[in-house]
Amino acid sequence: MVLLQDGAPDDITAAMYLMLNLDVNLAGIVVSNGETHPSRALAKWEDYIYGLMWWNSVQVVAGCDCAVDAHANQFPASWRDGADNFWGMTLPEYTGVSSTKTGSDLVIELAHQYPGQLVVVVTGPNTDLALALTQDPSLKEKIAKVVIMGGAVEVGGNIKTDDPTQTNLTAEWNIWVDAQAAAQVFESGIPLDIIPMDPVPEVELHSAFAKRVRDVNLPGANLMATLWTTEFGWYGQDYIWIYDALAAIAVDHPEQYTWVSAPVSVIAEVGPDQGRTVRGEGTSNSMRYASHANEEGVLETLYSVFPLP
Repeated sequence: MVLLQDGAPDDITAAMYLMLNLDVNLAGIVVSNGETHPSRALAKWEDYIYGLMWWNSVQVVAGCDCAVDAHANQFPASWRDGADNFWGMTLPEYTGVSSTKTGSDLVIELAHQYPGQLVVVVTGPNTDLALALTQDPSLKEKIAKVVIMGGAVEVGGNIKTDDPTQTNLTAEWNIWVDAQAAAQVFESGIPLDIIPMDPVPEVELHSAFAKRVRDVNLPGANLMATLWTTEFGWYGQDYIWIYDALAAIAVDHPEQYTWVSAPVSVIAEVGPDQGRTVRGEGTSNSMRYASHANEEGVLETLYSVFPLP
């Protein structure tokens, strides 16, 4: 498995879930161009994966500091600064040598190493996966499945909701930032499981859950509890939504979601609906999206990967 993520707090949670999960083999992490600037954020992700967690078997590389879309969008600058600095969390410094591989290099390498088995989890923009598919079209037959957090199928988007300076009412950030890359992945024919905005509000992670995890009292658990508590303060409320972590949990626990098998496409053209994900007619044998989530089941699955105190 390879995780393509862009450094949001819920990406950090998704990575922790996949690292601690004994039922998956997380072979690589790509720091993607979205909330992070990959070249700036790589060092902090090395501190996280190698310095704090000692997961030396996981390859961590910087994705492309670019977008496929000639008319790409960006996250707010303050978000990007926060993500580049790992949201102010204190981490042990990694002093080893950074990989010179690109994100697309790593996806191609792992797809050939695990043909027909590799699962690609995308919790940021689809840039690096789209670049890999362009560089090596044979990946369409080698990647087993792509699990994506992105889009808003039966609900409104979250661009203007999160950033009132924007006008887009229909798209979700991970798709909107590089809509052309997302369109390429959605059209690739690779089996897709999509976690759009639709089920996101149905799973609330409260301070009581953060306390349960803090009581584990191990480095990873303490980091997560501290990060979540920081988020409660940002939003001035006792819960957060966990967006990208929902996609990570869907990898090996799809039963926690209600799925709709249907074709979904991405509007890549510049305009008020750029980045919108649109459900097509009929059903699909290779694409499905989650319309609902089981809150209790999702949270207990997340908690289950932390060692018992």
